[in-house]
Amino acid sequence: MDFNKLRNDLKNRYFSTWEYFSNGFNALKVFSKKHPILLFFHFLFSFFLGVVVIFQGAEIMVVMDKIVKKYGSAKINSNEFVKSKEFNELTSEVMLFILCFIIVYLIIRFISAVIRKKMGLEVEERENEFSIGETIVKFLTITFVNIVLQVFLIILGIIITVFTRSTLSFLILWIILQLNLLYFEEAYYLRKINIIEAFKYNFYISKGNRIRMLTVLLTIFTVFVGINYFLGWLFEATIKNQVTLMTVNAVFGGIAGLLYTVLGTMVSNLVYLNLEYIDFNNS
Repeated sequence: MDFNKLRNDLKNRYFSTWEYFSNGFNALKVFSKKHPILLFFHFLFSFFLGVVVIFQGAEIMVVMDKIVKKYGSAKINSNEFVKSKEFNELTSEVMLFILCFIIVYLIIRFISAVIRKKMGLEVEERENEFSIGETIVKFLTITFVNIVLQVFLIILGIIITVFTRSTLSFLILWIILQLNLLYFEEAYYLRKINIIEAFKYNFYISKGNRIRMLTVLLTIFTVFVGINYFLGWLFEATIKNQVTLMTVNAVFGGIAGLLYTVLGTMVSNLVYLNLEYIDFNNS
């Protein structure tokens, strides 16, 4: 693929949704050939995440079923239940689930950050500028900010729910926040700027351009949800063994997670670069 021609096109005009996808697919072919190991690790940990959710989730359901059968129709003292073997078993399973989920999820997010950075440098033909140290620092920074933001949103959501007796207001607040962060990750990872500068440029470039990114992201999301729903139904109908079904779902989840990430990342990078290049040309 001629990346120089792609960059010139991105600088000279706004792409259509189709052009983002067609060029994204072509760029993705080049990227996949150059970085198969990186993509394999993303698939591997996405598969592990599926195993954690499906198999460990099943273990939790088994323990809960035991509790329901033993205590469901009986009046029990809460203090006695907390000290019971079943409660300890449930707590252990849930804590193991949460710990494994967080660790694997963070690894996937880090690999996704590396993919985003490398994809951007690939398009701009600046691969030699990649720094794993810089990517780690940025990943840790954005993870910390996300944790603080999530805690703030949870507290705010509880307050809103208490006063309004509805979660609708909280949902609207969350949607507004997401709509104002559409270009944040692209700006932060693709450029050598700090997180405050990334927030500011994200707000600036979002003006009048939210629909452009939303159209791309919602298209990818809708297609993958449709495929997941259909294949989930197909697997459920054709595979009778429960362990085999869960394994197949975990493998498919790993493949789907990889494809969703790499396609969404490449296309969203192109949207961002298109807007940034034209903005720089105009200014």
